[in-house]
Amino acid sequence: MKLARALGYVNVDAMLGSITLPQLLEWADFNEIDPFVEERADLRTAKLEATIINALRGKKGRAITPRDCMPQFGKPSMKPQKSGEQMAAIFASFAAAHNEALKRGG
Repeated sequence: MKLARALGYVNVDAMLGSITLPQLLEWADFNEIDPFVEERADLRTAKLEATIINALRGKKGRAITPRDCMPQFGKPSMKPQKSGEQMAAIFASFAAAHNEALKRGG
C-alpha cells in the first residue's frame, strides 16, 4: 500500500500488475536504504522537538527524549487532555521564560 502511494497508484493491484517480481524486490531493497514513509520525518521532527524542549526546560525539568515526542498513531492517550486555560498558562510561562532569556542577552 505504501509503495503504491509512493509511486502514485490508487489501486494496489494495478501497481502489482505493472511491475515484475525483480522490480518489486528492488523497491523493497531501496526502501531499506531510503524509506519513503513518514516515520523518518517524524523521527527528525521528534529529535528537533526534544532538543528545543531540553534547551528550555530549566534545571528541575525532566529530560525529554525523541521517543517522548514521536506521534503514537492508533494508541489512546493515557494522559488526560489539558484544558484551554491550562494550555494558555503553559504557553504564558514558556513565553515569559523566553522573554527573560532575551533580556539577559540569550
